[in-house]
Amino acid sequence: MKACHKLGIDEIEAEVKDYSDLFVIESNRYRQKTWEEKLKEAEALEKLLKPMAKENIKIPTGGKKSLTLQKSAKSKVDVREETAKSLGISHDTLHKAKVIAKAKPELIKQIDAGKRTVHSAYDKEGVEGEIRQLRQRGFI
Repeated sequence: MKACHKLGIDEIEAEVKDYSDLFVIESNRYRQKTWEEKLKEAEALEKLLKPMAKENIKIPTGGKKSLTLQKSAKSKVDVREETAKSLGISHDTLHKAKVIAKAKPELIKQIDAGKRTVHSAYDKEGVEGEIRQLRQRGFI
């Protein structure tokens, strides 16, 4: 603004647009993300998609494609599946990453560092035993 004032420009034409959180997430779809970022994005997406899925609406993302969440008597929207699809991973892998993050969060840093994969951390690190304990305590 200071530069405009020095140049004698008092008014600047601008268009203010309101972008949804979903648009921001969709705009970053192709950016390479860490698992920590993917898990945060999954959490945000699920919060956005759950109420929308119940209302049977089409979600504008600001881009060319829009996310359609429509329920019918024959098919119901699987928020978990839609979230995983949006992240470009399988719902099984997303589930495993979420469980790892709850049971042994330090493993997510190892996965991000390339020292482990989600699957090896889930299977070989005893996360399955941790899962049983978390279920018994009612955390998952």
